[in-house]
Amino acid sequence: MSRHRARRRALKILFSREFHDEMDIQFTETEILADDDETIVDRKSEPQAIGEEELDENAVNLSEIEDIRTEADSDEGEADTEKYCEYLVETVSLHHAELDALIRSFAKGWEPGRMNMADKTVMRVAFCEFVYPQDPLAPAIIINEAVRLAKEFGGVRSSQFVNGILGAYARTLA
Repeated sequence: MSRHRARRRALKILFSREFHDEMDIQFTETEILADDDETIVDRKSEPQAIGEEELDENAVNLSEIEDIRTEADSDEGEADTEKYCEYLVETVSLHHAELDALIRSFAKGWEPGRMNMADKTVMRVAFCEFVYPQDPLAPAIIINEAVRLAKEFGGVRSSQFVNGILGAYARTLA
């Protein structure tokens, strides 16, 4: 599941950069990656459908979308994981302000500065994959991955919040 692992690593690095300067002596991204390697269990599975209780009026329900490519289809090993992680970190860092503007435009009544930092970072990664894709992915895959990361790293309602904002954006693509 290299793409999920790459997204997870990128999220940790980008989140950490919100609080630490790159030259911070207490902070090294290699430590984040080493910790990730020790704690993650590799699993190959299909993206999990989002439960009805997690949907809002803008959400995308994955159970309605056919032919979702699984993470296993894109698994080309550890080199692919590292490459995809680097792409996400570099692209999100380069387009930070633009991605925040996208978040702001779809998060009616919410300023990115007031948002949960994990939620905002998850959405930056997802919008990066929408706007600057390394490989074209179905919107459902991007949203599902973001919701999975929001469940893992965000607050109680993070998955609904992230799903609603990304779902609203995905509807503009149709």
